[in-house]
Amino acid sequence: MQSTSIYRVVNSDTITQSVQRLKTMGMAQVEVESALAKGIATIKRHWNKAGALEVVQ
Repeated sequence: MQSTSIYRVVNSDTITQSVQRLKTMGMAQVEVESALAKGIATIKRHWNKAGALEVVQ
């Protein structure tokens, strides 16, 4: 049985946005991989993409 993660990709989010959001929360790549139930290659691809999150002022 696979554990259910408390982090989910929100319908309006892309994988990049979800990865960036968890990254800003201080999570490591392996933690993000587990939280989103995606492979490490996918997480690494989206880890350093610029402009992934909107800046809200």
